[in-house]
Amino acid sequence: MRILFILLAGFLFVQCGNVEQKNTDPNFVAEDLNVEEFAQQMKDTPGIVLDVRTPEEVSRGKIKGAMEMDFYADDFDQQLASLDSSKVIFVYCAKGGRSSKAMNKLSNMGCKTVYNLDGGMGAWLGAKMPVEK
Repeated sequence: MRILFILLAGFLFVQCGNVEQKNTDPNFVAEDLNVEEFAQQMKDTPGIVLDVRTPEEVSRGKIKGAMEMDFYADDFDQQLASLDSSKVIFVYCAKGGRSSKAMNKLSNMGCKTVYNLDGGMGAWLGAKMPVEK
């Protein structure tokens, strides 16, 4: 019985450390959108388009009007914090991993609406969507 109690207590201790705080605002939105949904949402809703790729990646082309913030920059979190959290933010990277992490950071910073481009710039280019140099 004592061993069972110790195992249960250990399990609960580990699980409590894994609890992730969720935004409970009923108007909060953080979601992945496919290329078509992302493009349509950008067209329908004014906001900030954020490219979190490296400068080398951006030099190959970006979504028109996108603001650039290198995910790997030492001051990336400070740059994110400087964004207007009341605006809708559309974030993307090369494949969707960094932008997904950026979406979570922005959500935790109080941004109300954040959309991530599922598949990133690779999916955007694959769908033959326009880019600017």
